[in-house]
Amino acid sequence: GDFCFQLFMAQADPEELLFFSLVPVRFDAVPGHTYAFSEDSVRVATGETLGEMKRRALARRKPMASLGPEYATLVVDAIPLADPELSKSQDGISAWPEELRQPLVKAPEGRYHGFACGIRSALYKASNGVWYRLKGCGNNSEGFIITDCKDGVGAPLLGAEGQQLRHVRGAAYEHTATIELLITNQLSKMVTCANRSLGWYEYNIPDTPLPEVKRCCVVMETKGDKRLGDHVLAGLEQLLVKIVPDGCSSTSAAALRFPDGPFGPRGESGFEPDGADETVMVVTCGGAADCPLELLKDAAALPLPGLRVPTPDEFPTLKSPHAESVRAVWNAACAALTTEQLCGGGDVGSLLGYIYWRLGRDCGHFLRLLRGAGLSWGTYRDLTGTHCNAHGNNMVLARFDPSCPEAPLVAPLDFDMAFTKDVCVFSGDDALDAEEFEVQVATETASFFLDLAGSKDSTGTKQDHEVPQHLQPLRWALRDTLVRGALSGFRDLPDEHPSDPSRTVIAYHLLKLALITTVDVVA
Repeated sequence: GDFCFQLFMAQADPEELLFFSLVPVRFDAVPGHTYAFSEDSVRVATGETLGEMKRRALARRKPMASLGPEYATLVVDAIPLADPELSKSQDGISAWPEELRQPLVKAPEGRYHGFACGIRSALYKASNGVWYRLKGCGNNSEGFIITDCKDGVGAPLLGAEGQQLRHVRGAAYEHTATIELLITNQLSKMVTCANRSLGWYEYNIPDTPLPEVKRCCVVMETKGDKRLGDHVLAGLEQLLVKIVPDGCSSTSAAALRFPDGPFGPRGESGFEPDGADETVMVVTCGGAADCPLELLKDAAALPLPGLRVPTPDEFPTLKSPHAESVRAVWNAACAALTTEQLCGGGDVGSLLGYIYWRLGRDCGHFLRLLRGAGLSWGTYRDLTGTHCNAHGNNMVLARFDPSCPEAPLVAPLDFDMAFTKDVCVFSGDDALDAEEFEVQVATETASFFLDLAGSKDSTGTKQDHEVPQHLQPLRWALRDTLVRGALSGFRDLPDEHPSDPSRTVIAYHLLKLALITTVDVVA
């Protein structure tokens, strides 16, 4: 009950919570089944089996009318992947925390307490100290609702005969849950992912409308939930007003236009106020993934003189009922940072530049790994619109691990729409599908770099935080550095600013301040 949760919060490590969530939710147990994932449960697609799996995937490109007339306007995510299958086994469920062995769904007055994580997901910390992600456990606390499909600007999406299309919100589908578990497990053998596949719930709630479309929830262990886009980058950019004093030389016109300064001019007039020098415009005009590095400034290469460390009195105003629990973390981070560390000096670049470079480098390296493995993160078009999972909010900030100080700062997640080149299916024609795969991953690659550059085209990241006009040049110089690092990692170029464990320890103090700044954001 509430008393137990308050006791948990009183005993919780606020720094640990900062890397997960401080926004509370509740769960209730509901009817259904719990199944465990294992590699042995995967059905391998070959021969006639592969053909049937492709036919099922292609059928989802149309409304679900085959299930009955009441389903004629219902659509589901049509991932272009030959329909994978998992056998339903409960072997190993006994090793899960007892409360997770039963299907849970978010509920306003639920018995179990957890933390918010997006609209349809939630986090739960069990008594064994492990954090779990429940992906598809209800649309906020509304359960599994059916809503009208709309496009990116809110216009209704209509079927071939002009009928309003509808979809289920708040749940994973059986095929998307399967894909999430399979691809996460596959990638975990190549890179440290934010999640580890455990299994899934299959709900059987009485009086569920349109029950032939199964509502599922993916159950995974998780390493964190603070997203690169909405928490880390937004937090760092909102911190600029606290660490850049008025008149600081690092943002003055002279420093920006001086060729030997930290950023130098893009052209004769330096940074322009009309947006032409924003990183997203430079990357777009430079060809996105083909953008020449020399078009992008490197704020990691030189110091940023004149910056200052935030103070305890500048703790942000937050809405979360548990925000005060991280005040001590803010104070400790402020005390641990020095002006010299923040600004750099001599041959040592700024801490901000180092952070942005390392974040970019890690992102680019992961995207290179995806391309090499013949995997799409999830970029395709179906009846509900165009989808692309390659954006900053699908990278999670990892906690610093003293035993592995050179580990990546971010870890990838969200593979429920991923698909592979070998068994992708857009049309059913193998040659055409192979060509379409290349088209989609090229779009995906470009979209990822543009999102890192600050594009507002992706619905995956908000990019809605405000940065004062006088700080825009610094903001875009740092975004330049982020994308330059990402392109460097993607192209497997020599690392211009290698990971330095001693600087990474210091960097996490600044990153904690950024996370506190965005505590109220549920991404």
